[in-house]
Amino acid sequence: MIDTKLSTKAQGKFIIQLMFYSKLLAKIQGLMPTKMYVVLGNKKEATFYCSDYAAYFDALVQRFEAHVANQTTDTYPNPCKRCDLCHWRERCAQQRIDD
Repeated sequence: MIDTKLSTKAQGKFIIQLMFYSKLLAKIQGLMPTKMYVVLGNKKEATFYCSDYAAYFDALVQRFEAHVANQTTDTYPNPCKRCDLCHWRERCAQQRIDD
C-alpha cells in the first residue's frame, strides 16, 4: 500500500488512512499487506509495518462504530464557521427558514 502526501513529515493520520486502505485491500485479496508506504512532499519515503498498527487501528474502528451506534438521529443544522465552505449550506439554511 502506497500513498503520497505534500507534507514533509509522516503524520499519524497518514498511518490511519493507510491502515484503512490496507484493510479494504485485505478484504478483496484475502491477505493483509505487510508494509505501507508514504511518499512525502520532499520525495522521501516512509515505511510502516501494518502489523505494528493493526491492534490500534482495530480498537479505533471499534470505538468509532460504538460511538456511531450510540448516536441519536436527532440532529439540527446549526450554523458553524465552516458553513461558507459546505456544499450543504443551502439545504441547512432552508431547514432553518422552514422551522
